Amino acid sequence: MKNREIDYLIATKVMGWEDNGTPFYGVDGERVASKEYFNPSDNIQDAWKVVEKLRKQMIMIDVTTSESCYYATVRHQGKGIISRGVKSETAPLTICKTALKVHGISV
Repeated sequence: MKNREIDYLIATKVMGWEDNGTPFYGVDGERVASKEYFNPSDNIQDAWKVVEKLRKQMIMIDVTTSESCYYATVRHQGKGIISRGVKSETAPLTICKTALKVHGISV
């Protein structure tokens, strides 16, 4: 799956934004991000928005590094580890793949 497809899934499935044209809109109708510029699979600032969204749901992502990749473990506060083994070549992409996995979407 291409990064732009991952970005779209993050916006609509994880962040809960609606696709009503060029920008994404939040649940109360406010413009929250431009499709052209929201790139959480490549941009660590956008990926961190995903981390913060999950944190509000009591879901914590731990990202560690190795020589060849980034690796994520997911914990739910009160339930312990709920997912392991998501890895990718960059931290933003690892965060995105992990967030999608938590929402039942495999990439």
